[in-house]
Amino acid sequence: MMKAVFLAAGVGKRFVPILKDKCLLKFCGRELILRQIDAIHGAGIADIVVVCSPGNSEPIRELVGDRARYAVQETPTGMAGALLAARDLVGDEAMLVVNADDVFDASLYREVVAAGEQGVDACIAAYEVAAYFPGGYLIVDGDHVRGIVEKPGAGQEPSNLVNIVVHLHRDTQTLFATLDADTQGGDDVYERAMDAMIGAGKQFRVVPYRGFWGPLKYPWHILAVARHYIDQEPPRVDPTAQVHATAEINGHVVIEAGARVFQNAVINGPAYIGRQAIVGNGALVRDGTDLEARSVVGYSTEVKTAYIGEDCWFHTNYVGDSVIMDRCAMGSGAVTANLRLDEQAIKVTIGDQRIDTGTNKLGVIMGEGARLGVQASTMPGVRVGAGAMVGAGVCLREDLAAGKMLLLRQETALRDAPAADSASREAMMKKLAPR
Repeated sequence: MMKAVFLAAGVGKRFVPILKDKCLLKFCGRELILRQIDAIHGAGIADIVVVCSPGNSEPIRELVGDRARYAVQETPTGMAGALLAARDLVGDEAMLVVNADDVFDASLYREVVAAGEQGVDACIAAYEVAAYFPGGYLIVDGDHVRGIVEKPGAGQEPSNLVNIVVHLHRDTQTLFATLDADTQGGDDVYERAMDAMIGAGKQFRVVPYRGFWGPLKYPWHILAVARHYIDQEPPRVDPTAQVHATAEINGHVVIEAGARVFQNAVINGPAYIGRQAIVGNGALVRDGTDLEARSVVGYSTEVKTAYIGEDCWFHTNYVGDSVIMDRCAMGSGAVTANLRLDEQAIKVTIGDQRIDTGTNKLGVIMGEGARLGVQASTMPGVRVGAGAMVGAGVCLREDLAAGKMLLLRQETALRDAPAADSASREAMMKKLAPR
């Protein structure tokens, strides 16, 4: 028997303004953790343990139900604490450790399980990188792992293999005992435990991986994960969806039950249109957009490469390369700028750091229930907190905190209106008259 242990207790401080737990995000109408569980079942593992936090335990249990058993990590003490929280549920059986917030091709789970059947104590999946990635690198000898180096710095990498959290452990009792014995503390107790086991002669095998990897570390990473899941869905139009005869559906497009696509709308795939969503008259949805249930892309709106949560509303807007959570709305004429004038990479402030997003195309990131007023605009990479409001005509250049409202103050003057020059108007109309 083997168990899969999903690590879902992490605190997403770098994910602000998105407050929803990452594993509960919906992609193509289905929560991430349910998709992960399906992938694990496809690898032949039926017994699943989910390690939750006190804050997300209840919603995860309600969603997943009896498809898993649950452990609660009471304090955020890293992977070591999460695994020790699951210790009683794992027992002495083999376990596959998976970070619930990382997305891979389902084939990776099968490859790691198969490698673990070849007489080794553990297997570590490793992503092959072409350029420096700030993570843990594996020291390898053939297909054996000899150690892990955390963030060695560009040019100091011991290999091109970055440690990713799909780990299979067969000697779980030794692992738990090694975790217990560590007295240094810190976030890397788990990595030190694996190093100690390798030093004591345990056999760790590397499983190189070149497929899709979508780590949900920052909110803009949602866009790549959404595109991945759209590509996995078979293109289809549900029989109960209503698509007007003048609408255009091109390429890889999914239209779910009860959705409506109005006159002269265009959907250029890849794109996902959720249950009871609406694409209005003359609207354009394109290039990897995930439009979740009941959201409305109203008249003459363009949505390009965007993740749109449930129950959102748009009307005469441009929404490009943006992440917009549930129950957000934009007034008529509001637009999201997604490209700097100098076309340089877009940077976002996370905490006290300026983070390079690695792209020159990024629009707005809106938390749940945020709103933009008529004719408002947002600069590339700006974040709008949950429940915040950007007033009419405002150009938002900096992040707006949750629950705040930014208004544009204008000065006006009231005067008597001058008489209109009717002769000028008549002359203009004569020029336009048919001849």
